[in-house]
Amino acid sequence: MSDSDRILTELRRIVAERDHAGPVSDDVIAAAESELGLTFPPSYRMFLTHFGAGGIPAPYDIIGLPQCRASDSSPPMWSHVLDVATRLRRHVDHPPTLIPISSDGCGVDIYLDASRTDDTGECPVLARGPGFDGIDIAPSFLAFADLAVSGDPLAQT
Repeated sequence: MSDSDRILTELRRIVAERDHAGPVSDDVIAAAESELGLTFPPSYRMFLTHFGAGGIPAPYDIIGLPQCRASDSSPPMWSHVLDVATRLRRHVDHPPTLIPISSDGCGVDIYLDASRTDDTGECPVLARGPGFDGIDIAPSFLAFADLAVSGDPLAQT
């Protein structure tokens, strides 16, 4: 089984019957990467390709690339990574290499740290907010999603 097949199998297990935005084309993903000026790690890219946004246990719905944007007339069901990243980048202390992927709903935001990639292109997941000052909580997007299935990733650090 290839690494891509393994990642997709694990993501399908994690998402299972949960709501998600739906598949996203490679062109849309590439355009988002270009706008952000970075490359998404393979497991997050695979998630976007097959599920788009949402899809893991609450409160950790994944920020992704749903068709609706914050500027649309009706509010979107899931957050769009470009909307969230643009809003966060207005703050001086927000590094542009952090990709927002989730929140605990209580002020702790979850990011992929694209400034630190491993040999496979994966990057660590970190938390920023009260009690979490840039603390790594998982070695990859897939590991974070898997932790969310078994409980609260923030409580497991």
